Amino acid sequence: MIEIGNIGTGNEVYMNYRKRSEEIFSISEQTEQTTMKSELDYYKDLCKEFKNITFRLEDKQTAMSGGNQMGYGGSMNQVGSGFGNFGQCSISIDVGVIRRMLSDPEYERRVKGIIDSSRCNYKNYEQAALEDGFSYVCVNLEDEDGKVVRSKTQASSPFSTEDEVRKLWADDKLSEKMVRKFDAMENELLDTFLSFTESRIKSEKFYDNSKRKS
Repeated sequence: MIEIGNIGTGNEVYMNYRKRSEEIFSISEQTEQTTMKSELDYYKDLCKEFKNITFRLEDKQTAMSGGNQMGYGGSMNQVGSGFGNFGQCSISIDVGVIRRMLSDPEYERRVKGIIDSSRCNYKNYEQAALEDGFSYVCVNLEDEDGKVVRSKTQASSPFSTEDEVRKLWADDKLSEKMVRKFDAMENELLDTFLSFTESRIKSEKFYDNSKRKS
């Protein structure tokens, strides 16, 4: 037999558990927001240190796992203009590099050295791109097992801006909605046609039966 007092105690345990869960979730959310803010703040300070370079901040891990493809925090986080254009040193940094720079001074020093080296050698990258038949180029910095990896991306057309990508996504979503709408209309018309056809067949059968009876 369950006593009233036991029910009250059970409710108290549940409420305490729920409250504690909400507190843990809130703390986790606040920690994530704080971490993101510190990473973005550090990134922006890094951009200020190299004022004549156009930067973008990526998040390849999130993109590879099916998350937002735009960049870190759902944005390209571009600082500067003319990303990828000849005459404008452009560097895309993965957030994994930023995270390690925050905690490892030696790693930070190496990354800054690579950024400076990329700026000094950028004309060579542009010349190599031209020889390969491309008109746009940028440098990519990623972290692989604690090592900074530098690579290049060459393109024959300008790198898309964030506004262009967002508009493209919006158009794609609109297209998907229109396709679904037309599919629904087609199904509705087909149902109407089948219903009409079935009704006509029944009427004809009824007419034929009536004729036979007479």
